[in-house]
Amino acid sequence: MSLIHAELAEKLDSGHDAVLLAMDDAGVNEVLAAVTQAAQDGSARLDHGATTHLFRIEAGAAGVEFHDGAVVWRLDSAKAAELIQLLNSMVDSGIPEGHHYLEGMSTPTETVVLSRNEHPPNLLPPDAVFPPPTPTC
Repeated sequence: MSLIHAELAEKLDSGHDAVLLAMDDAGVNEVLAAVTQAAQDGSARLDHGATTHLFRIEAGAAGVEFHDGAVVWRLDSAKAAELIQLLNSMVDSGIPEGHHYLEGMSTPTETVVLSRNEHPPNLLPPDAVFPPPTPTC
C-alpha cells in the first residue's frame, strides 16, 4: 500500500500556489523509481490506482500537467536529476516526515512541494492510497 497524491494547491507555499506531491514512505520510493527510470530511458509510467503519473524527459521542460486520471511530469535532465536528489534525501534523512521544494518549474506554478508523511490519508481523496485499505470489521 502506498500514498501518492498530486494536485495544484492554492496558497500552499507561503501564500503562493504550488503543485503538491503528497507521499508516504512507499510512495516516495515508487516516485523515485519512476523518475530514475525516466532519467535513464526518457520516460516512465507509474500507475497508482485511478491516477497514472507519466514522467517524460524533454529538453528545456519543467512542468506538470493535470488531466483526467493522469499527471504528466515534463522535466529536462537537470530538473529530473534535482528531483531524484530531493527524493533520495527524503529516503536517507532518517526523519519520519518533512518536505522539500522543487523550484524553477514553468507550469502550472514555479514550485512543487514534495511532502512525505505530512498529509494524513483521511484528509486526501480516497484514491490517494492504493491499493485501498481493507475495511476492518
